[in-house]
Amino acid sequence: MASLPIASPKVFTQDGTVFANSRDIAEAFEKRPADVVRAIRNLKAEMPTETAAEFFAYREEIQRHSTGAVKHEFYEMTRDGFTLLAMGFNGAKALRWKLRYLEAFNAMEAQLNKQTQVPDLSDPRQLLKLLNDYAAKA
Repeated sequence: MASLPIASPKVFTQDGTVFANSRDIAEAFEKRPADVVRAIRNLKAEMPTETAAEFFAYREEIQRHSTGAVKHEFYEMTRDGFTLLAMGFNGAKALRWKLRYLEAFNAMEAQLNKQTQVPDLSDPRQLLKLLNDYAAKA
């Protein structure tokens, strides 16, 4: 499967954890920021409270202008929160992202399958087999 182009949302790290914010996700998927916030609220409403709190953190930013102040709401989310959110998106960009996600997952699975199994050296039968195989080669 060929790699399909799509903008990746910006991410940042905090205390060793990677986060994305809903405004950047809205931009990457060409969605209105308010629609992404609504999607997160809907998702959180269906999740256990402690899991939702782990995945999504609500934030506000007040921008002051000469005509007054405007409150901007957004969420910061972990990779798992982002993945849950993006899996619910529809449209061409969302489909391309989902295909890239599957492509990366399949590549990781193939890499893991290529790795050799490490024998359990505490099992006398496996240890004896290893020694016999080595002795036969030597």
